[in-house]
Amino acid sequence: FLAVQDGIYDMFDAGSPASPSVEEVAEDGATANRIAAAFNSGGVADATATDSPLMPGQSQSVSFLVDPDNPLTQYLSFMTMVIPSNDAFIGDDNPQAIDLFDSAGNLIVRSGGNAVIVMGSQVWDAGTEVNDEIFENTAFLPDMPIFPGQTVPDTGVPEGGVIELHPGLQGSLGFGGEVGNVLSAFPGADFTEPGALIMEISITPGG
Repeated sequence: FLAVQDGIYDMFDAGSPASPSVEEVAEDGATANRIAAAFNSGGVADATATDSPLMPGQSQSVSFLVDPDNPLTQYLSFMTMVIPSNDAFIGDDNPQAIDLFDSAGNLIVRSGGNAVIVMGSQVWDAGTEVNDEIFENTAFLPDMPIFPGQTVPDTGVPEGGVIELHPGLQGSLGFGGEVGNVLSAFPGADFTEPGALIMEISITPGG
């Protein structure tokens, strides 16, 4: 999920419960209601989502028409599920974290060493679903012969918590304990390891 907005539009706040649309992104990677909520906020000029999940090393591009004189296109917001997981996601809880223009009205190009970097230490836990990593509760976890994967959304155990930084997957450096189903399927997915890179966002002028 990506949106250009006014710097007041706020998707979520750490320490508060997730909204239903944030829950849908975090638990199932579903963005339709998040996009609708963005447009209904009155502070968003445009919002969209990428076509499919991104695997390590993959990239996708989206285009926005932005104007330094338009108060609704001053900042960029993003949110996406971290897969596979019960309700892990990344996103900016500060609506002014990614400004698009400098004081002279020039687009701030963010690429290469100036790109927006999202590290594993910035992964959020939505607090909406227990992190049990059970196959039928964990979106995008591959099926096993005797353990079918999640087939419908919103199937996990409700947690009733608040948004906070994610403690890590079962068996990770940050969480500890026995290795769970996610790291068994994807041994390199421990985002609590020092220097773990989750995503990079580049902002460049369109052609």
